[in-house]
Amino acid sequence: MSVDCLSLCCKTCIELLQQDQKMIEERKSARNSHYQKTLADMVTNDTGILRGVIEQASWDYNTAR
Repeated sequence: MSVDCLSLCCKTCIELLQQDQKMIEERKSARNSHYQKTLADMVTNDTGILRGVIEQASWDYNTAR
C-alpha cells in the first residue's frame, strides 16, 4: 500500500469516527432534553398537587375556626 493510499484510508477512518461521535453526541443531547422535559413535567404536576393540598388544608382550617 502506498503512502498516499494509507493517508487516504486514515483520513477516511478519522472522518467516519468523527461522524459517529457527532451522531452519539446528538443522541445524547436528545435523550438529555427528553429527561429534562420529563422532570419539568413531573415538577409541574407535583406543584399542582401540592397547591391543591395546601388549598384544601387552608379551607379546612378556616371552616374549623
